[in-house]
Amino acid sequence: MLLLASQRDAPAAALAARAADAGVRLMTPHDLSQEGWTFHLGDPSGMTATLAGRPLRATAIAGVVTRLAGVTEDDLPHIAPEDRGYVAAEMNAFLLAWLTSLACPLVNRPTPQCLSGPHWRQERWVIAAERLGIPARPIVRRAGDGIGPASARAGHVVTVVGSRHFGTDDAVPAQRAHALADAAGVELLAVEFDGPRCDARFVDASLWPDLRDAAIADAVLALVRHKSRPPHAAPPS
Repeated sequence: MLLLASQRDAPAAALAARAADAGVRLMTPHDLSQEGWTFHLGDPSGMTATLAGRPLRATAIAGVVTRLAGVTEDDLPHIAPEDRGYVAAEMNAFLLAWLTSLACPLVNRPTPQCLSGPHWRQERWVIAAERLGIPARPIVRRAGDGIGPASARAGHVVTVVGSRHFGTDDAVPAQRAHALADAAGVELLAVEFDGPRCDARFVDASLWPDLRDAAIADAVLALVRHKSRPPHAAPPS
């Protein structure tokens, strides 16, 4: 299983280290600078990656958890400064093609705008919530001071991991969080409300749940393992 993340993503690195014995490996933009990568359109069995200097066949990858929105110049300190913008753009294009050609499960699936799924602005999330009948806190934008008081963050987060959720025992915010994840076509989503109860209003959503929470991190790994298991396969003993 691969965990695709920035080398600056400390929670992702910690999870990969903790789950290394279970076959979880961290992949960062630095790995894309190593020799040995291959991509064959329409032939995922012939594709390979290079991790820590070693080749890895695509057929050996059980699943991918994508924590990287996209490669940026800050991810490429080993590249000459004048070339980082071009290299970042090329890596993003390659990763989008490579990831979407894999035969294994991808969580979340990449889109042309974001390798972690649909990278919606807060306004887009609010529109999606209102279309689902979910009360949302208004957004106020002012020139010079960003988001106004009406959108001040309250910080109550319900995290969706596949069919599971964390952060609430109330059925209403849980159902609303799952509905938003379904509307966005994602399996990992952190949904922020302005309170913990059923009358709480939607504030914003993020494609990057907090992996510092061990329960969420373990649920993410379990989700990918479940998705990669062949149909009718017996669960591990």
